[in-house]
This record gives sequence, structure tokens and C-alpha cells, in this order.
Amino acid sequence: VHTGLGSVRGTATAMIEPLPRMLSLFAALLLLGSSGAVQLFVVVSAPRSGTEWLRLMLAGHPRVCCDGEVLLRLGRRAQRPGGLDIRRALDAFARGAAPEYDDVLRPCRKPGVRARGFKWFDGQGGASVASENAALGNLSAWRAAHAAKLIVLERQGLAKLVSDRLKHLSSQRGVDAVPTHCRDASCAARVSAQRVTLDAGALETQLDAGVRRFSALLNWARAAAAFDDILYIAYGDLVADPERELRRAYRFLGVDEAWQANASVLTKSVSRPLAEVVANYGEVRAALLRTKWAGEVG
Repeated sequence: VHTGLGSVRGTATAMIEPLPRMLSLFAALLLLGSSGAVQLFVVVSAPRSGTEWLRLMLAGHPRVCCDGEVLLRLGRRAQRPGGLDIRRALDAFARGAAPEYDDVLRPCRKPGVRARGFKWFDGQGGASVASENAALGNLSAWRAAHAAKLIVLERQGLAKLVSDRLKHLSSQRGVDAVPTHCRDASCAARVSAQRVTLDAGALETQLDAGVRRFSALLNWARAAAAFDDILYIAYGDLVADPERELRRAYRFLGVDEAWQANASVLTKSVSRPLAEVVANYGEVRAALLRTKWAGEVG
């Protein structure tokens, strides 16, 4: 009696035999998909503008590497005996493989990275928008050669001046006494306990100077990169809705924007009202109420 088992076995074998080849093809497609071009980027801002918070949140994405102040470290090493060629080091950063610069570039070892960048403040690595010097031209040429995108983070106002002053206190007393960044509430409490005194007579000049410096940085970014290659983020927007701003950044960098970022990677250092942090707040308020900065103390 013919049971048909032979034909069943033959059919099953015919179905199973191609599986290894199909799996190999699937693995190859996955590998191809993970080996796409890496998008380079630079976070451009002024000090004490929330760049470290933004950097850590960006770096929390499994497909993003974001280093710190690369040009600052490269500039310091360039001044040591033996020196280095900063442009050559940045080219190595772009390739993602630079063992000779590992001590300053701190390479990211994440598998499948799709975006890699660092943060830069005006003046680091000798690159200055104020003087439009050769080092700035070098950075601009590197950005153009590698199609690096720019994330421009803006922060202005009295709170930034207070943050600048706290950073100065930290350099005087040490980061243990006055931490520059906090990851927990106890650290933030130590910072918030500090009192700073501001020069009320010079405040308007200082605030205006901050706007001019950032405007010069913004003008450089607009001249250096195309409109679609620049993402603008306001610090106030980042504080108000970090998840929304990070989704914008992820989309800009071409990575999965649905990734849930850890916005609490750093804790806001000064949680108290500025009136409780600025020792001469009454004097500061009186000085600013007569200026266009009145909204800072309104």
C-alpha cells in the first residue's frame, strides 16, 4: 500500500535544505544594513549651556557615540613635545579607528554605530570665530570634507551667568566642594547650597556680550553648513521637554527616534530660585529692571 510518506519526506527535505542558504542571506542583509555610512556631527555651543547633559543623552542611544571636548584635548596634546596634527587626528576620528590617538579621542566601541560626534566650544583647539583663524578654517574644511552635521545649542540669560560663576567657584574650591555636573540629588543639594555674588553694574554688558558671542558662533555655523545640516536647540526647550528635543536630534542624525532617552542622566544642579542663590539678588534685580533683560528678574 502506498502511504505517500516518501513524497512527504522528499517535500520536507526540499523545504529544509535551502534554509541554511536563506539564513546566510538574511545574516548578510543584516550585516549590510548595519555597515552603512556613519553620520558625523558636532555639538556647537558656549560653555555652561547644557552641552554635557545633551551629550550624555545623545550618547545613551545605542546607535550614537558622542565624545566630549575633543578639540580641547587635541589642542593640549598639540602643545606638548612631539605635538600632533589636529586635522589628521580629526580625520582619524571620522574613520572611527585611531589607535595612535586613543588617549585623546576615546574611541567608542559600540557595535552598529550610525552617528558619531563631539562637542566644541569657540576657542577650543585654537579655532576661534572671533578671529576667523586658520584653526577655524581647518575645522570648517573638516566638516565639509566629511559632511558633518551641526547641532547648535543656545542658552542665554541670568541663569547662565550664575552657572558660569558656580563653575568659577568650582575651579577655586575643587569639584568635590562645588561639582560642575551632578548625577544625584545629594550632589545637586551641595551646589544649590552655594551663594554667588554678581557684579550688578556689569550685568547688562555681560549679558549682551554673551549674545554677541553666540551670534558670532551662529553666523559661523550658517556659513559653514547648509540649512538642512544644522539643528537648533534652545536650552529652555530642552529643559521643558527633553524627550521631544532628543527625538528631533535622533531624526536629524538618522537614528531611531523612538528610542527612550534617559533625561535624568544628569540632575539639574541649581533647583532653587535664583533669588535664593544670588547673594545680592535685590541689587541685581534693580539693575536689570531698567534694561531689556528685565524679564530675567520679573
